[in-house]
Amino acid sequence: MFETVKLLRLDPAYLPKHIRLENKEVLENHFRQGRSVIAVGGHYGNWEWLGTGLKALVPFRVIAVYKPLSNQTVDRLMFRVRSMNGSDLVPIKKAFREIQSSPIPTLSYLIADQAPNPDNAYWTSFLNQETAVFLGPERIARLTNSVVVFLRMRRTARGQYSVYVEELCKEPALVPEFEISEKHIRALENQIIDAPAPWLWSHKRWKHKKPS
Repeated sequence: MFETVKLLRLDPAYLPKHIRLENKEVLENHFRQGRSVIAVGGHYGNWEWLGTGLKALVPFRVIAVYKPLSNQTVDRLMFRVRSMNGSDLVPIKKAFREIQSSPIPTLSYLIADQAPNPDNAYWTSFLNQETAVFLGPERIARLTNSVVVFLRMRRTARGQYSVYVEELCKEPALVPEFEISEKHIRALENQIIDAPAPWLWSHKRWKHKKPS
């Protein structure tokens, strides 16, 4: 919480010194081939620092996909903070069009452990609970033929983080429906089981019930 508040007065040059991106060769290889990448993460570790600092960690166009906040004052403040390192902030409803129309490959970052509309979600078991999974990453990946990766974040010291790029799917059009969603929710589940404390447990992840 304190680190997120610190973003309001943070020098943009600070974050690249405190977040290390591991296995970024995965991203570089796909960008050399002209492929865009969907990077999926969760409310784990300091996701705000990662979303804000990602553009400073890679020499690519970064799109931070977000859901606008209902409070317009807070929304404008967070928009300014999240884009201070040069990321392009794009509302989730416009993400497909922005990626599709980009003249260069993009790295799009999505937080995918939201509680989506239960009637428009993929349902599976997550941490032993029947859980609705946000379909945005899978749908965008299929529509734009983007590679899907998971960003596995780990706190290494006070104010220091390591992020490992884990490839989940190279060819989204060739895999069965919901396989991408299943893969990224399992990646997050395994991360939480390995180290439970950094996940945002207060998030209302199970506020919806599966429609009968």
